[in-house]
Amino acid sequence: MRMLNKNIFKTVASGDVVGGGANSLLDTANEIMVVDVRDLTNIVASAIQVNDAGTCTLLIEASFDLAVSWSLITSGTLSEASFAAFNGAAVALGISDARGMQLQPSHIRARLTAVSGGGTYSLAVSGQLMGEAR
Repeated sequence: MRMLNKNIFKTVASGDVVGGGANSLLDTANEIMVVDVRDLTNIVASAIQVNDAGTCTLLIEASFDLAVSWSLITSGTLSEASFAAFNGAAVALGISDARGMQLQPSHIRARLTAVSGGGTYSLAVSGQLMGEAR
C-alpha cells in the first residue's frame, strides 16, 4: 500500500523580534519579526493587528538567501487601513510573484517602519511541510 501525498500543514505563530520587542510583538518603529520557513511550501503570511490603535506602516518581506537580503512581497505594504477595525484583525498574504506563482523563500519577516498611537502587530506564517520535513 502506498501513501499518497500526506497533506501536513504547519503554522509558526510567531518569530523572533529584533530591535527591542520585549513582549514578542511589534510595537515600536524599526522592530522586525523573522520566521524561518525553509521547511514549508505554499506559504501564507498573516499580519495580525493585535491591538487596534493609531496608525502604522508594516512591510512583509521575503528572503531567498538565508536572511541576507530582503524583498517586499506582492501587496506586502500594509497600513492601518489594511486591517478591519478591531483587535485581532489579520491580513493574509500568499507568498507568490505578481503572476500568482508560488515562491520558495528561506525566511519571511514583518518590519514595522512607522507606528503611532499604541498599535501592536504580530506575524503568523503557515504552509505545507515539504516532503523531507514530514
